[in-house]
Amino acid sequence: KEQLVTAVNNGQTFITVTHPKAEAKKQILCYVAETEEELALMKLFYTDKNTYNIVTPSFIDVYLSYRNISEEELATVQWASNNSSVAICSL
Repeated sequence: KEQLVTAVNNGQTFITVTHPKAEAKKQILCYVAETEEELALMKLFYTDKNTYNIVTPSFIDVYLSYRNISEEELATVQWASNNSSVAICSL
């Protein structure tokens, strides 16, 4: 299923997709800029996947990719779970 998303102003927004029978909503981060060059200069974090499945009590490695982030900035990246009774983040 696809949806037309129209740029209105520069900035960023989350597009939220929901359905009454879905277990969870889907949020899609959307960046808007005046030019492709401006978009290319934005600092971004992303992962190869949007969903990770883990079987208790094991763990998985989640790899963070980035664009236009310095090594100094990477040193201060923080990871957190919004529900630590389900999963936690650790190095």
